[in-house]
Amino acid sequence: MKSGLFWGKAERLRKKADFERVFSQGRSFKEGYFRFYVLERSLNSLSHLGVESSLAPGGTTKEAEEDWNRIGFVVSRKVGKAVKRNRVRRILREAYRLNKHRL
Repeated sequence: MKSGLFWGKAERLRKKADFERVFSQGRSFKEGYFRFYVLERSLNSLSHLGVESSLAPGGTTKEAEEDWNRIGFVVSRKVGKAVKRNRVRRILREAYRLNKHRL
């Protein structure tokens, strides 16, 4: 799974604190049914992932050459019950995985 279409754990927002930081400190944009929250990260913000600054963008490893964008999806309860929300999340994650090289 070393292809460019792989989506590793380092690229995901997983913890509640990460989502809260993006919601409180980030900017939001609305487009159709979607609301996007964007928070620019500094290299110092990688420390909680256990990533050394040498592995930050411009480092020596393949992962270090990537932009270290992180993404997480939250689907409102207005969409439906858990099964439907989880399906929407899976579809959004797959769409991101296939198109992340364009973003």
